[in-house]
Amino acid sequence: MSDWDHSENFYSILNVSREATDEELKNAYRRMCVMYHPDKHHDEASKKEAERLFAKIHSAYSTLIDPHRRVLYNLHGAKAFTSGVELAPYYTTLAEMKADFEMKKKLMEEERQMAIANAQVKMIAEVDATALLREKEYEGDSTLYSLLMDVELTALSVSQSIETPLTERSSLGVSGALVSKNGRGSGNCTMTLSHRHSDSTQMEATVGFGGGRTVMLKLTRSLAAGIVAIFDATAQEVDMGNAIGIGFGCSAALYRNLGTHAFGLLKWQVGMDSHMATRVHYARENFNVSGAIKLGEQNDSIGVTVKRNITDSTIATGSIGMDLDEVRFAIGISHELASKTSFGISLRLGLSSGVTVRFRYSRRQQEYTVPVRVSEALTVESIVWASIVPVALYVAVRKFIILPYYQAEEKSRLAEQRRKNMVVVAEKKREALAAVRLMQQAVARKVEAEKRVNGLVITSALYGRLVASNTSDDANVEPPVDVTIPLQCLVKDSQLRLHASSKASIVGFYDPCPDEPKQLRVRYEFKGNLHEVTIDDHEELKIPLRKHALA
Repeated sequence: MSDWDHSENFYSILNVSREATDEELKNAYRRMCVMYHPDKHHDEASKKEAERLFAKIHSAYSTLIDPHRRVLYNLHGAKAFTSGVELAPYYTTLAEMKADFEMKKKLMEEERQMAIANAQVKMIAEVDATALLREKEYEGDSTLYSLLMDVELTALSVSQSIETPLTERSSLGVSGALVSKNGRGSGNCTMTLSHRHSDSTQMEATVGFGGGRTVMLKLTRSLAAGIVAIFDATAQEVDMGNAIGIGFGCSAALYRNLGTHAFGLLKWQVGMDSHMATRVHYARENFNVSGAIKLGEQNDSIGVTVKRNITDSTIATGSIGMDLDEVRFAIGISHELASKTSFGISLRLGLSSGVTVRFRYSRRQQEYTVPVRVSEALTVESIVWASIVPVALYVAVRKFIILPYYQAEEKSRLAEQRRKNMVVVAEKKREALAAVRLMQQAVARKVEAEKRVNGLVITSALYGRLVASNTSDDANVEPPVDVTIPLQCLVKDSQLRLHASSKASIVGFYDPCPDEPKQLRVRYEFKGNLHEVTIDDHEELKIPLRKHALA
């Protein structure tokens, strides 16, 4: 074992909290010296095991007692004191090591290229399904085949953008889009050169082709802490029927922080699409709301959007907007399927646009959107169909396709992870059993002392996977670890406290299933009564407590 094991928690080794004082650290270290100092063991085998264990205890203490090293450890863990990366011990052949190295190299290169290019892809496929709710003239028109034939793809657009650095202060962005709508196609391409002149000033120049050539200059400047000004000027070709003209426009915007959780934006634009606009955004950890108002020559509008985190992976959205020709209302929900992968459904209602259901799937920097227009007018029937059918479809797809797929992926990942961890777990198990042998005699004396005062005696304790999982093959999980003796060793004055961190680094413990959920179940006697408690790995444990008593 290396002198610095990155998986070890120094606070758990000494069984102290992260806020422990120097005095508490010294007291914990003294107690462990009494138990594990090599001079306390005379048998040669026990002495060697004690030397290994005491080296780990001393490393933890010497790190935490030093203020500077303790700050480094709190920030970066034990890797703060090492250089380089150790090879994992699970390789069985040179070919396996090479294959794993090449795979990691490939992933790192892909991530590097993605970071450099910052590529983003968006696709929107607009579907017209209004024919499904129209009344059919003939009975034969109501067959499933005829209904599906009435569903049309009315528009398809694909856009992609990349951005790559040229120098430390400059970058070049290129974006393009292709659009096909009602049998007609179009496209455009833009290039943007950005340069950060200073920490407070950034300049951009953009040229665009397709759909009218465009030139835009933009200046962004930080005026003070929390205040940013944005200026831009645009010249664009405009189709005037018999000729091509040039339209000009310029705008000025002011962004300002309105507090810890809010910011506001004021914008004034003249020339093309002259208008004044303001926007206010307020955000907290699980809730945010924004409102916007626009007053202009062509159209006035007002809107409010609210987002709320229902769970860590589910977000609900509601919005209402109004302009001179339309009143719009939308509700939606999005769910994180996996890391950087989400799926969302929203229902959008408009007085003139009718009823639309919008599906959105995003993965990393790719986004796919399918708006399905259900009805041209607001009717009870169309709203009910647009509400029930997509939700039922999503529930069915999620239950029978999405969840089984990700559960299979998770099982495969856990199986590979367990294979890689076999050697590490075996070594940790050997160290834990050696520590238990060193403490057995002292624990036996401690149990007798506790029994004489009718105090705290741990009758059994198990640590590991105690609760079944829906995504893992529990038959292949390492069985829970018997930690009865290590826990009894930590009892002091008929009390036991384990702090809110993983228990795997406690002396005499080991992690039987790394990176998987674990629990600790303790059964103990106190004052002649039997008690039992089960906690999650990172929960704090305090015993004895009356609420743990068994009836």
